[in-house]
Amino acid sequence: MNCKKENNIVIELLLNYLKEDEVKEGIKDVVKSLLEIIILELYPYIFYFILILIFHILLTVYIIYIIFKKIEN
Repeated sequence: MNCKKENNIVIELLLNYLKEDEVKEGIKDVVKSLLEIIILELYPYIFYFILILIFHILLTVYIIYIIFKKIEN
């Protein structure tokens, strides 16, 4: 029973610590840095994905064009 009370106190202290503006800014800076690193690492894959997507759309439009052309004949 006493252990639960101590856990609640620790949790309350941590939550109060996380509510401070300096801590919030520090967490934002760390998360922002991590996201920048992740985006830089994924950039080539995103670029290739967009190229493949554009190629796929163009190919689909061409296939639809061919199908409609055969239907007219």
